Amino acid sequence: MKRQYIAAGASAGVSVAFGAPIGGALFMYELSRENPAWDFRLLWKTFITCVTAVFALGLFDNTLHAKAIDWSESSLKFATSQPDVTTPTSVIAGALVIGLCSGLLGAFFINVNFRINGYRGTTTNLSPWTKLLEAFLFAFLTTSCFYWVPYNWASCISNVDPRFPKDHVVVIKTDNIFDKADDYAVSRGWCPEGQHNPLATMMWKTEGGLIKHMMDMDPQMSKLQMFMFGVTWYFWTITTYGVNVPSGLFLPGMIVGTALGDLYVHIILEWGWIDNEHLLDFRVTYLAVAMAAMLAGYTRMTYSIIVITMETCQSVSIFVPLVLAVGTSNIVGDRFTRSLYERAVRGKQMPILTKHVPHVNKFLRAEKLMNPNVVSLKAVETVENISRAINNYTHHGFPVVNADERAVGYIS
Repeated sequence: MKRQYIAAGASAGVSVAFGAPIGGALFMYELSRENPAWDFRLLWKTFITCVTAVFALGLFDNTLHAKAIDWSESSLKFATSQPDVTTPTSVIAGALVIGLCSGLLGAFFINVNFRINGYRGTTTNLSPWTKLLEAFLFAFLTTSCFYWVPYNWASCISNVDPRFPKDHVVVIKTDNIFDKADDYAVSRGWCPEGQHNPLATMMWKTEGGLIKHMMDMDPQMSKLQMFMFGVTWYFWTITTYGVNVPSGLFLPGMIVGTALGDLYVHIILEWGWIDNEHLLDFRVTYLAVAMAAMLAGYTRMTYSIIVITMETCQSVSIFVPLVLAVGTSNIVGDRFTRSLYERAVRGKQMPILTKHVPHVNKFLRAEKLMNPNVVSLKAVETVENISRAINNYTHHGFPVVNADERAVGYIS
């Protein structure tokens, strides 16, 4: 029962974040698919929990903002932007390239983060104060970096957006947390009146607001600014994951993916492989594909990420590029490291059997591990014999045999 509640709760959280009840249920199923507790009944219960959670969010969130109830509401629904309904060959080629890059970035992420956390475990576990000091230090360094990067690579553009009518002026960011339009507001930074800093706008947003802004409108950053934006998020995600703070991996990975997708599409535009019309039509497609590929690069999950992305984008037309990008990212990443979750289980020394036998143990015979003089207990045994077995032998498992000396159980 406890496992069922954990599965339902975790799936509901993913569903609410992405507005994806099907993907949320599949996410937890794929993450723990080797667990024998999963069956068809549990999958249905989890799915119903996810649907209820998404409906509840749509009810309360829109009521809070005095808006008509939208039952498809979620904290990350990509608003007005959706991928184009067509999928040209250039998008397929882009999915393969993005999948390759994401697999390499994901493998590098796992390798470096695992080493950092290994060192962190030998230094910060000495006392609770060292953990608190480390969290404070990383908070200070991260905040400082997110402040100085927009300052050092600043540029100023007009608040009058040429993509809208002349009387439309971009809204300056406010502190009202109940204003949904704030997801698309801009930050002035160090620019004069009537202008804003695009890099500061993206660096100073919440994670969900940042992704919405990237998907719904081009932030108008140069390739160098977008590169610094992606590198900053990538670097601090690697170094801070494992600090004693409740930090996630999905949204930072999606942010790095949007930066990768935006960089790719503007690079091929500069090289003349696509034109501006193609950029306007398929920019959102590239960003959605890159987000999914980046997540797959370090989680090594497949169909759940594909379904979540399609539900969040409210589009099934990107299924083929998503499959290619996610599949390529998984294949490339598996050539270098295990998934982040498998490495985390290994780092915490959890006794969980892997799906495949390790190569060093593949041809190991049982006689190399087992004692030929088996210590067993009878089905009806005295306390004295049980105590002798526990105290006189270093192992903690004993077979239980019946009167015919046939094994009928195991006690540990």
